[in-house]
Amino acid sequence: KQIKLLDTLTDKEAELFAKAKQIEELPKKVRKYEVLLQQLEQKHKETRYSLCKSIEELKKILNKN
Repeated sequence: KQIKLLDTLTDKEAELFAKAKQIEELPKKVRKYEVLLQQLEQKHKETRYSLCKSIEELKKILNKN
């Protein structure tokens, strides 16, 4: 299970948070499309959030059928 609030959190943001809170190094998540997402984020802010929101909406639609 995932905490939905943290779905859009990038690995870099998670690292910075861990350092600020003096948390031991967090395990790295493997994201197949991380580079592509980073490039899209640079050009179009909120890309990651929008994609996550769209995925959740699609899941709701598919679960109804």
